[in-house]
Amino acid sequence: MMWTLQKTFGVSDPLSLMKRMRSLSLRSAYRDVTIPILAVNGDSDTLVSTQDTVDLAHHAPLGDLILYPDDDHCAMGHYDEVAADSTGFLAHHLGCD
Repeated sequence: MMWTLQKTFGVSDPLSLMKRMRSLSLRSAYRDVTIPILAVNGDSDTLVSTQDTVDLAHHAPLGDLILYPDDDHCAMGHYDEVAADSTGFLAHHLGCD
């Protein structure tokens, strides 16, 4: 995966990759998000930091957070719960509940 990302971003080493990816962060724009956000993840994400999900939910004005215990990226081990929670979130914010 690192090789693919390095080729995609046109860098030759992991440090340059980290700098390049950090420059693409939307963190400074979280407060500008004006729609409800449901940030979902496993509490043990091995692909990206779970803290990114927490930060998004915390800093977006209408952010909600669900971390599923003992799960990885996108909480795929909790698919049924994610689907139900997402549906409930949408129903609530669309006024259908």
